[in-house]
Parts: sequence; structure tokens; C-alpha cells
Amino acid sequence: MIHHAIKQVLQNPQLLPTIKEQLPAICKEHFFTSEELLETLASGWVSEASQEIENKRVTLDKWAAFMELKHAFKITKPELERRLAQTAVVTELVRAITSGQSPGEVEATLAEIKSILLSGHWREALIEGWETTVETFLSDKLINAREEERLLAYARYFGLADEELDRNGAFTRVVKSIVLRELCEGKIPQRVQIEGKLPFNFQKNEKIIWVFKNVQYYEDRKRRQYVGGHSGFSIRIAKGVYYRVGAFKGHPVDTVERVYLGAGMLVVTDRHLYFKSEQKAFRIRLDKIIMIEPYSDGVAIQRDAQTALPQTFITGDGWFTYNLLVNIPHAVK
Repeated sequence: MIHHAIKQVLQNPQLLPTIKEQLPAICKEHFFTSEELLETLASGWVSEASQEIENKRVTLDKWAAFMELKHAFKITKPELERRLAQTAVVTELVRAITSGQSPGEVEATLAEIKSILLSGHWREALIEGWETTVETFLSDKLINAREEERLLAYARYFGLADEELDRNGAFTRVVKSIVLRELCEGKIPQRVQIEGKLPFNFQKNEKIIWVFKNVQYYEDRKRRQYVGGHSGFSIRIAKGVYYRVGAFKGHPVDTVERVYLGAGMLVVTDRHLYFKSEQKAFRIRLDKIIMIEPYSDGVAIQRDAQTALPQTFITGDGWFTYNLLVNIPHAVK
């Protein structure tokens, strides 16, 4: 009964006065003391609030309704109140960015919540809202130019640093999406900022498109062994040395094994792949790659050479690596 009444108020806050009038009758019917009634109300409030937070359904109106109930029934749950407020900020920020509302208007709308949150909690909610919006934009497509502008505008307005926005990789996912979008538009992306000097001798006017770090490198290598046949009779040649007459009558069987050859840096340009680890360093022309096989965490490529075997790069993001390599030829004139 109590939980049902709380749900009614959350759906329609105007019912609160009516519910308060019914409480004495509810206490009498269920033999509640006033203390027991408050405990039951608090329990119902906590249950509903926790469920709404988990499902990320706390709109500004719903947050206001929760606060009305809190004050009306003298409920004190500071930690849950904070989480409700932060979830409301996240929900409102996603709505505002996706709809194109200006950051200033959103800040004004959220002024009441901002006033009750500590600055760290407010900033945490802003970052989470930005991250959630990124996931919304990327759910079925690449981020378009208008969405890029909106995300950038909110980050700048609220002073959110790239490092903060990339705490869970959201900023990097945005940049990756923009890189792929520009390639599909026939442009060579220039989104990578290089700090220091890279250990490669790039060609004149060669453009760096992406840099992968800590890439695990594997090579497929062919092994040959002889199976079958008969060992034959042994003829002693010298002390301790025997020659088996029939030892070479078996047939050769080739097997391929994947060999790990260290981790290092993989640089993708508009012309080549460059790789360097402690064990290996090489360059591969993109126009000599005849096969690209995607994996969840990397790709395998094969060069256009008679004896070439697959070379595998584990970058951590197979989807992006594959689409990067496949789309570069469309942008290179």
C-alpha cells in the first residue's frame, strides 16, 4: 500500500496532498505507529529511488518529485539523494546535447541541482553525461559533423579536459569515429597529435593517420616435417653414427604456427604501416596488402608476395583497425 502510494506520487506529484491525508487511515488499518509509518515510507522511497537510478530514468521532473516526498516525509538519505541528483544531471545532459540545446540553457535548467551538489560530484555528473551521449551517438553510426560540434561545445563550456573525458575511453572513441568519417568522405584525417619524435623514417609528405601503442605482433610461420614411411635397416658408418636406409621415404607435411614476436608501436599513414618492437622493425606498403582479416581485438594482414604469410597485429580494437585500413584507399588519391 505504502509503496504503491509513493509510485503514484512519483507519477503525479499533485497527488501528494491527497496521499498525506490518507496516511492516518492507512496507519489505523495496518496498526502502524507513526515511527513505523515513517520507516515504511523511507523504505519505499529508497526502493523506488534505487530502481530509477539503476535504470537511469531520473528526469528533472522525477527528481523534483523525489525531493517533494523526501521533505514531506522527512526522509534523510544523503548518499542516495546525491546519486539521484547526479543521475538527473546525466539524463538532462544527454537530452540537451542530442537535441541541440545550448550549454548555457542547460546550466540554467540544472541550477537547483548544481547548488546542492559538491563541485566534484557536479563535475562527475557532467563527464558521465558527456560519455553517455557519446555512446548514444555511436550506437548505430559514426559521429557526424553536427554531433561533433555539440560534444565539443559542451566540453569547452564546462571546461572538461580531454583526459577527463577519456577516463573510460569515450574521447578516444569520438576521435576514432571522426577519423573513419573523414576517410569515408575522401579526406586524410589529421587528428593525431604527436608528442616527441617517432622512431621511423617517414617519406616526404607522408601523413600520419593513427598511432597504436603496445601492439602485440605475431607472424605465421610454416614448419615442415616428414611423416609415414619405414625407418629401414641401419648401416653403421662410424662409431655412434648410423644411416637409416629407408629414413626418407615418408612424405612432407607443412604446418603453420603463429609466433609471438613482441609488442611495440604500430603507425598507420596514408601510404604505409610502420611497426617497431625490441625484436622487429619494418614497413609495409598499404597498396601491397591483399588481405585484411578482422578480429575482435586486432587484424591479420597478408602482403602481395608469393611466400608471404599472415602478419597479425593485436591493437585492442579490431573494429576500428579493420575499418581504418579498409577505408584509407578511398581517401588516398
